[in-house]
Amino acid sequence: MKNQIEAITNRLLPFITVLYLYSSKNRTILNNATGTLLDTGKRKLLITSFHVWEEFLEKDGNGEGSDLQLCFFRGPGEKIFTFDSPSPLDSNKDVDIVVFPFDNALPENNHKKYFKAATWPPARVRQGDAIFLVGYPGALRSGFISCCK
Repeated sequence: MKNQIEAITNRLLPFITVLYLYSSKNRTILNNATGTLLDTGKRKLLITSFHVWEEFLEKDGNGEGSDLQLCFFRGPGEKIFTFDSPSPLDSNKDVDIVVFPFDNALPENNHKKYFKAATWPPARVRQGDAIFLVGYPGALRSGFISCCK
């Protein structure tokens, strides 16, 4: 199972990007997170955890001048996209997810791309379905759905 999970993780990496919570006032990175690029066929999205959005709102509200930045890759020629005024399409604190519209063209040669969903909306998960989460700090997480609401 571990080899299968690692193979799936490696296939997902082109769709996963780093997010930075950046203080434009202090010119420092306050925190980082993971985002997923998704193309539903009708629109392009950036998906991340609700706690990331919550921290952004907290830092932005206390005068730190926060920006939410998307980093396509690190190193020479690094490409950064800054959300000027991020506004989520949807969010759910209980599930820890927030979805942003992100119809921006990706920079060339950045090794990142949108995951193209085969069907949208996706099928509902069922008890026994396998799930995989890929995220910072790169820890491998997997499991099975034990119950559904």
